[in-house]
Parts: sequence; structure tokens; C-alpha cells
Amino acid sequence: MPFRKTYFLQLFKRSAVCGLTVAGLFCAYSQAPAQLRMGGERASRFMERIDKEEGIKRLAAFRRQRLNGDFCFEFELAHKPRQGRTIPYAGIMWGSWNESGPITRLRVFLDRPKNDEFINSSQVVELIIQNGVTPQAWIRCNDGSDFELIDGEELFEPFMPGLLYSPFDLQMPFVYWKDFIYEGPTLVGATRIAQQFFMQPPASSASAQRGISGVRMSLDDTYNALWRIEVMNVENEVSSRFAVE
Repeated sequence: MPFRKTYFLQLFKRSAVCGLTVAGLFCAYSQAPAQLRMGGERASRFMERIDKEEGIKRLAAFRRQRLNGDFCFEFELAHKPRQGRTIPYAGIMWGSWNESGPITRLRVFLDRPKNDEFINSSQVVELIIQNGVTPQAWIRCNDGSDFELIDGEELFEPFMPGLLYSPFDLQMPFVYWKDFIYEGPTLVGATRIAQQFFMQPPASSASAQRGISGVRMSLDDTYNALWRIEVMNVENEVSSRFAVE
């Protein structure tokens, strides 16, 4: 699986939304002062480890996070291969929640050049992503076709030519995997602290069969919002990385 690094940019002002994942939409609104963390206590300036019980609580709270009501917004996506130029994408996202969890519809396309050059249908895809314990995904490549269910190996294939991002990355099933190892705190940038959880796939899952040994999730220590995802292969190497900026 080739390495790629992906960033989502300019989703909301950081003062309004502390963290957001484009796929699962586990958003955390800042309703308390910035110096307060979960539970109302003041955020520490130091890298503090948490115990397993606290880790379970934070993961459970992260899984339950949601916005109040449905939403729609535009986003920018910058795909940064290890070699070659950065490829800009843009998109529109509509989201809601049902009994299974977050459900999202996305329209993704190559970012329109400044000269307003026409974008053909092969450069546009639409996806419907059902997140949760039993995730599903559907795709169509032009407005006139029906949505088709994505399953099996197709979940790990790029959903758009030239983009290595896959439906698996949008489904984020690892958020709901029961087995995990708490790896401790890490710095994000110069000042922010994140707690790292290494999520382990069920042995019979499509992820394990694909050769994914685990997914490292970094959650902001103050707001319990997602900062970074690293997908690890069987050689314990990072095969892909997703970061929110």
C-alpha cells in the first residue's frame, strides 16, 4: 500500500470548531473556555499519561460526539504524495445521524483552476458513507447513474483517479474497534498535546485481511477531537497518514 499524506484544510475557523474528521464527523464544539478540558478541569501544560479506564471513557465520548442538527459545508483537500506536486481537491459535504451512526454524502472534484476551466465528469465523484459499528459505503461517478454499494477490496481502492484516498479512510471503522493499546501523549505542533490510541482490527475483518495491523489515532487532549490518523501495515510501517489542520 503506497504511502500518502492527506490534509483537510479550511473547514471551519479553529475558534469555532476545535477538531473535525471529514469522514466520521466526530466534531467537538468548544462550549467551554479554551483552558478547560473534558470534565471541567484545567488543561495541563505537561505531557500526562492517562490510565486505561480514562482511555476507555475518552474513546466512548469520542464515538458519541456529534453536531446538533444536520449540516452542509464546503471543504478543501490537499493530497501530498511523497514525490510529485500537491494535488488540490475541493468538495461539498452533507451530514446527518441515524440509528447506525453518522451518515455523510460527499461530492469531491479537482479544485477548479483560476481560469475557471471546465471539470469533466471523470473528475467528479459522489459518495454516501455510513459510519458506525457496521459501516457501509456507496459511490457514483456521474450525476446520471445510480449509487453502487462498495464492498470487499474496493473499500481500499482510490475512489478517484489520481487520489489515493479510499472509502475505508472515510468509513473509519477503526474508531469502533474494541481492542486498542494506549500509547501515551504526543505533541501536535509546538504546543498542543494529543493522546495516542493504537486501534487493533478484529482478526476476521477486511482490514486485517488487507494487511492492516492497526490504526493509530491521536485525540486532542483538551477537546478530545481528532488530530491525526496513521494506518500501519504488517511491517509496522505507516502506509498512510491523515491530519486535520
